[in-house]
Amino acid sequence: MSTKRSAGNTTRYFLLAQCSSPVSLTTPALFLAVFLTSHWTLHSRPVGALQIQQAFTSPNETNNFVVDEVSRRVYLATVNSLYQLNATLVTEVENGTGPVKDSMLCHAPQLPQAPCEHAKTLTDNYNKLLVLDREQKVLVTCGSVYQGFCELRKMDNVSQIAVEFPKPNATVFPSMLNIVANHPNASTVGLIFRSQEGTPRLLVGATYTGMGTEYFPKNHSKEDLRFENTPEIAIRSLNTKDLNRLFTYDINPSEDNVFKIKQEVKPKNKLSFVHAFTQKSYSYIAINNDANTGLKESQPNSILARICLDTDGTRKSTSESRKLTESYIQMGLKCGANGDIYNRIVSVFPAEINVEDRAGVEPYLFGVFTKANRKSALCAFRFADIEETIRQGRRNCSNGPNSDVQVLDSVIQGSGAECETKVKVVLQPELLNCGAAHLQHPLALRKPLSAAPLYEASGLSSVAVDNVHNRTVVFLGTVNGRLHKVSGTSWSLRLPAGESVHHIMTFDPNDRDYLYLMTTHHLLRVQVAVCGQYTSCSDCLSACDAFCGWCTLESRCSIQRECSSGGVSRSWISLKEGPQQCPSMTFTPPEFSTTTDIKVPQTHLILNPDRHIKTLPQTVFFFFLPLWLEVYSCSGGDSDCSQCWGREQQGHLCAWCDNSCRPRQQCQPIGLQCPDPSVHKIQPLNGPLGGGTLLTVQGRNLGRGSAEVKVTIGDVPCDLLPDRYTAHIVTPPPPPPQEPKLDDLMPRYGPLAGGTRLTIRGASLKAGSAVKVKVNATQDCEIDRIYNSVENLVFERWKLLVICLISQAESCDLHVLSDWQVCSIPSSTLILCRSPAAGQSQQVVAQFYLNGILYRGDGHTSSGLALDEEEESHGGHFLFEYVEDPQFYTANKEKLIKHHPGEPLTLIINKGPSELDLTEDEYSVMIGSDRCDISFNNKQMFHCTINRTLSFRTGDLPVTVRVGDFQKVIAVVQNGGNELAIIVTVAVCCVLLLLCTVALVVYCTKSRRAERYWQKTLLQMEEMESQIREEIRKGFAELQTDMTDLTKELNRSQGIPFLEYKQFVTRTFFPKMCSDYERSLVQPVYKNDPLGPRALPETHPLLQEWQPPNTTRPNMEEGITLFSTLLNNKHFLVTFVHALEQQKDFAVRDRLCNLASLLTIALHGKLEYYTSIMKELLVDLIDASASKNPKLMLRRTESVVEKMLTNWMSICMYGYLKETVGEPFFLLLCAIKQQINKGSIDAITGKARYTLNEEWLLRENIEAKPLNINVSFQGFGMDSVSVRVMNTDTICQLKEKILEAFYKNLPYSQWPREEDVELEWFPGVGCRSRILQDLDNTSVMEDGRKKLNTVFHYQIPEGASLAMSMKDKRENTLGRAKDLDTEKYVHLVLPHDELTEMKKSHRHSHRKKVLPEIYLTRLLSTKGTLQKFLDDLFQAILSISQDRPPLAVKYFFDFLEEQADKRGITDPDTLHIWKTNSLPLRFWVNILKNPQFVFDIDKTDHMDACLSVIAQAFIDACSISDLQLGKDSPTNKLLYAKEIPEYKKRVQSYYKQIQDMPPLSEQEMNAHLAEESRKYRNEFNTNLALTEIYKYAKRYRTQVVNALDSNPTARRTQLQHKFDQVIALMEDNIYECCSEA
Repeated sequence: MSTKRSAGNTTRYFLLAQCSSPVSLTTPALFLAVFLTSHWTLHSRPVGALQIQQAFTSPNETNNFVVDEVSRRVYLATVNSLYQLNATLVTEVENGTGPVKDSMLCHAPQLPQAPCEHAKTLTDNYNKLLVLDREQKVLVTCGSVYQGFCELRKMDNVSQIAVEFPKPNATVFPSMLNIVANHPNASTVGLIFRSQEGTPRLLVGATYTGMGTEYFPKNHSKEDLRFENTPEIAIRSLNTKDLNRLFTYDINPSEDNVFKIKQEVKPKNKLSFVHAFTQKSYSYIAINNDANTGLKESQPNSILARICLDTDGTRKSTSESRKLTESYIQMGLKCGANGDIYNRIVSVFPAEINVEDRAGVEPYLFGVFTKANRKSALCAFRFADIEETIRQGRRNCSNGPNSDVQVLDSVIQGSGAECETKVKVVLQPELLNCGAAHLQHPLALRKPLSAAPLYEASGLSSVAVDNVHNRTVVFLGTVNGRLHKVSGTSWSLRLPAGESVHHIMTFDPNDRDYLYLMTTHHLLRVQVAVCGQYTSCSDCLSACDAFCGWCTLESRCSIQRECSSGGVSRSWISLKEGPQQCPSMTFTPPEFSTTTDIKVPQTHLILNPDRHIKTLPQTVFFFFLPLWLEVYSCSGGDSDCSQCWGREQQGHLCAWCDNSCRPRQQCQPIGLQCPDPSVHKIQPLNGPLGGGTLLTVQGRNLGRGSAEVKVTIGDVPCDLLPDRYTAHIVTPPPPPPQEPKLDDLMPRYGPLAGGTRLTIRGASLKAGSAVKVKVNATQDCEIDRIYNSVENLVFERWKLLVICLISQAESCDLHVLSDWQVCSIPSSTLILCRSPAAGQSQQVVAQFYLNGILYRGDGHTSSGLALDEEEESHGGHFLFEYVEDPQFYTANKEKLIKHHPGEPLTLIINKGPSELDLTEDEYSVMIGSDRCDISFNNKQMFHCTINRTLSFRTGDLPVTVRVGDFQKVIAVVQNGGNELAIIVTVAVCCVLLLLCTVALVVYCTKSRRAERYWQKTLLQMEEMESQIREEIRKGFAELQTDMTDLTKELNRSQGIPFLEYKQFVTRTFFPKMCSDYERSLVQPVYKNDPLGPRALPETHPLLQEWQPPNTTRPNMEEGITLFSTLLNNKHFLVTFVHALEQQKDFAVRDRLCNLASLLTIALHGKLEYYTSIMKELLVDLIDASASKNPKLMLRRTESVVEKMLTNWMSICMYGYLKETVGEPFFLLLCAIKQQINKGSIDAITGKARYTLNEEWLLRENIEAKPLNINVSFQGFGMDSVSVRVMNTDTICQLKEKILEAFYKNLPYSQWPREEDVELEWFPGVGCRSRILQDLDNTSVMEDGRKKLNTVFHYQIPEGASLAMSMKDKRENTLGRAKDLDTEKYVHLVLPHDELTEMKKSHRHSHRKKVLPEIYLTRLLSTKGTLQKFLDDLFQAILSISQDRPPLAVKYFFDFLEEQADKRGITDPDTLHIWKTNSLPLRFWVNILKNPQFVFDIDKTDHMDACLSVIAQAFIDACSISDLQLGKDSPTNKLLYAKEIPEYKKRVQSYYKQIQDMPPLSEQEMNAHLAEESRKYRNEFNTNLALTEIYKYAKRYRTQVVNALDSNPTARRTQLQHKFDQVIALMEDNIYECCSEA
């Protein structure tokens, strides 16, 4: 123990305090009142109140333990060992867990083929997490080795693995293995909970130990293989029935199931986890941010974080799992006051306790906090306050940026940088408690939750709290191996070896009278109460132990559960009832026997005081009311008539009859007259001359009471003592004889060792016989001397004298006189001693002596709370340190202070930095001879105030600060008047008053204006809210009905218009050319036909017959044949491709669309050879990528082989596409078109009401109404057809819908175009028919633009009849509406409508102004309608048909895995990327974006935009990177963000199924390729393709020749000579192809 004081004359006081009478700990307020003690406290209860019941000693350092409440087993994890103990802590099973060979720089060995370039050494395995899952019968144990790997062991035998994980050859990722912290000093907490569906989950919080932290070893590694992607907090799957997802982040999307600090801010967020626990449906995590340590001790570093667990059943929707980041919120915990803050939390314990002013129990969170100097404190926080603070924080954040709450922008999964205003958003209780996706998250409250310390001491390390019979009992562990029990009174238990107590303590789940705790090498089961040590009821209840009470029927002190008659009312008296409820009996007269077997004929019980009298038979009765019982017998003893009647004064109902005393009811008649008195004996017969001797007169019939008796000695009357009048008379003699009188005994306390000098004060102590003094009626005291007068003890100045008196119910207190100066004792619990002055700063020793013996505290403090480690280490002395004198100065350090007489004087005095811990009562300030009233703001500043007139009205008065014997003059107060100053002061006040008046007027004026503006704004907001509500209601109704409508309207009997294989190939291989020739080659020419318009078949150069000029035909045919032979030589073709790719002017278009596709056509008849060439080129590409970044391979199509791979996949997957994927893909396209047509579509801008693409969304509330019209097509051979249209459709849009109704069973290439037909409306009888056109003389102008005519414009009614006919010739009319000039024409909305709308005049104010963002709900409506079709499509793509497995995919994926193995690439992410780049992104995405490659349909611009969103969702599903989504993310990513994780699992499952397929041999693959070649033989003009390839050979002839010359194999086979022959034959006979790819 060390105490500091000034080196000067500053006096420092020692404080010795005693715990007084027991106080109930029912509220924190009372708790505080009890524990305002310091580490000087010496008083405590005996150690017997706590007892170690069982103990287990571990040779290794302990880490964690857990107790099973069913089997009562205890599982203990230590360094390198795991123990299974029974209920008595006897070992059942021991299992070794280490040391193992490991390195923090290596992946876990459970990761297949994990490389490691660092040496592994024997490493101790520290257990970081030990949790029990009884339902699955597994024990989860996680260690620091293998990067924080976890095992699932059997509960019945921990030496056996319950679930093998990972399975051999199973796909695992580092995130499934790196679960807990991998360093001995890094923290980990965790708990198991179950979701609403009963799925087990594991919540883990682990300190980041990656690169940049003190935990990461110094090395020269290129990258951090550990914890770079591991989150600080995560919820993981613990379902042993689904091993593929075990320990994964199983909530969708996965990034919302983790709490991960951004890498760049991790140095500012060094989280150290203390404990995780559940309360209600929440999980709380106590955390310390060690990055703030040492910055400001007045600021708390402790954090309490809360996460909503998906366990409650009160949520409205259970389709979506709870997301961690949405509900995460944290707040600081501040334990302390007035700047004295305990800023680090070391232990927490939630408990429900009784609160005095509230009914029932209430949950509190108790926590032990420490600060830098090892001082610690206990604080309690009310859970109701925590929950309300969280709700208010979320409420504040929804109102915009707020000083009380902030968004944690340091978290990767955060929603934004700051709080945002949510206009008119009503936050339901669930949203306030757990947040939501549309609210900002995660959050941090800026203001900490504060609590005043309930108890302060040094070295506290753990806490546990229990509520026992409505009293709070606190157990505190310390770092020096003590367990304290506090409940009004304190007890302490010394633990084995003085080892520090672990911060987690837990009660026995089957018997809360036992507490499990863990020290460095021990696991202990401690009995929290030893009640049997108390033998009487008063001792039992006076011990203030809430666990103990008096068992009345068994007459012993016990806990309530051990009292066998505990079920009987009042059979167990608790501490709350107090000692006054103890049963007691008084026997009168004294002659009455008190033995239990006495036989009494009749016994009367008087219920005292105001109770009626009962006569009870001779039977044993038990009364459990708080009554005093007096048992008496009228005939008992040697009674006479006077005594019998005298009992009336005592309330006894006795009477004298038949010469005996009997109960009145037995006396008939009753005689009231007694015989004459007779005296038998008088004693003593002598006494001291001084008198005062007590005379006792014995006899019979001496009167019924003292009032009837008079005694005289001679003529001197004696005073009778009424209280002593019984069977005999006791009377003092007349003065001067007096009875000896005892007045006082001092001291009343002393040490257990004895030797206390007692002084008994009184009068006539020498009278009578010999004097004896006994302590507790057992030990005789040796009488030194007796004085006749009161004497005061005089202590020798330099001698310490301690006096102690032993009492049965009280422990020893100390009265001490110091070794330095005479001490004062202001109270029985306080001694103040002044220390002598010292010349310099130094450390001295203070010693205390008891009765001349050095006090070492062994007999007193061994069971107390007073001693910390320093006290024990110094034994009988205490360290006392002198430091420099404190420095004081006024606020501005002025030396002269002017003061006007009669005015109050206030000085602000600052205290300089000092190590002294002075209390407020040690300061005094004098101004002259007047003392100041001192008030403190903090420890560094106080105010000195004098409100009275100073003793001296004039002159200079020194300001003197005194602390103990130290005093210093810091300033001088100068008294005197100054009239000018008064005048100036009055003038200044007048000016200020005038300015305040003006400011008030201005403020009131502006306030009224602001109020009027607010009212106006409020009305506008209400109107806008009404509009938004209406729009959302419509959107919801559409979402519910769209799916039903679409299912009814889709007609699947039309057949799927697949393109032929040759058309599919040409469009896929040459997409740019197809676009260039769309109008000239692909689009057909129409002719009239009786059955309707027919189209000429489309042609393509590669599908036509090669026709070389007749003059050069023989040479060219021979040259082409020779060139084909060269291309079928592997060495030539590979050299040829590499030579061309090395040329800088060989453009990407030449490489991809031209050369690669032409080679594919040329070698289409030999696909097995083509495949071997592609594989060889791919090997070269892999070699080039592996040396750089292998993950980038195949990411883009920049080389010939990459385009060849695309073409190869297209060829091999065509059959699968047509037979399996074609139908769901076509249904999706039909569904998109139907959904778009259900709403309004702007014919010019292309924007529509229903879409998946935000850029094509019609952000305007266009009133549209569907109509059904009857249309006939002249010459088509069909009856009229009912067509559903919108009244907002233009005439062109109307024609398109009519054509679709008539031609839906024909391919789109055979449809006429809308400009080739004419539409006529027949209004009715007597009305002329009208030709309907987009523009005619009835068109109207709007905003300077001509508006296209619509169905509504012509007022076409429901059920109208229209006729369509083919035009004789195409007129040069309006053309396509989307190509019109937007500056001249308009349909539904103006271009850039948001800007134009703001410039409209008030005459257009009839159009409601609504925020365009509210129409984004239509995206969700469209998505919901199409979701089933999209899921069916993705399921078809990502599934394997048993009758038609994707052989090409299996073959190529095996090729990729083989190449990765050869190059030592074991990263599963790299293989995943290669597979994704080769199949999904290279083939499927191309098909999804271009359905016209597969089907003969019309792909509109709007459909293309929707397909882009779907393709993006497919790309995200195939990616392994997590989506970093926020409020600014594009909607095309946000729209399917919820479904992406599920799609990702499908992709991974698809890859796994492909991998599990039987390997495909080269022969099987070649046979399959040969079949594909045979199936489509002679479909293409290979000679034309060879001619086009030859153009590149001619252009780069020199480079090709040089490449052949440098190749030894080419030289040996004379490939250069053969190439020259081709040139010679083909020179000047080059066929000019009409198409240039």
